[in-house]
Amino acid sequence: MINQPEKWFSEQCFSVHQINQKMSEPYSDNRNDPRMVGVISYLTLLGWIIAYLLNKPRSETISFHMRQSLGTNLLFLASSLCLMIPIIGWFVSIAGYLAGAIMWVFGLIYAIQEEEKVVPILGDRFQEWFQGV
Repeated sequence: MINQPEKWFSEQCFSVHQINQKMSEPYSDNRNDPRMVGVISYLTLLGWIIAYLLNKPRSETISFHMRQSLGTNLLFLASSLCLMIPIIGWFVSIAGYLAGAIMWVFGLIYAIQEEEKVVPILGDRFQEWFQGV
């Protein structure tokens, strides 16, 4: 039980002065936050397009994750196209989806941690193939 409820309440709540001070601070623009934009780039091709538009001026960390996520998204697309080929295409598609899921999870974790590590399996190739991004 709390012995001094007034003290606890004053420590937990903001004063009017603190609230006014916080409201008078300028709006912070997170459009170039490498963590946020890197994570957005891994959220489907639409997320990649949004990240591409937010990457102005160009940040190398964001571009790194955009190359990784573009490769992963294209692997998912290619795996989907392989489904049209009977039997062999189905097995190739399953392997592509599994590899893509592994790469996507690792890439998303690296983007959250703001680390420039390549995704397993094809990460080095993605950096090579998509240098212009």
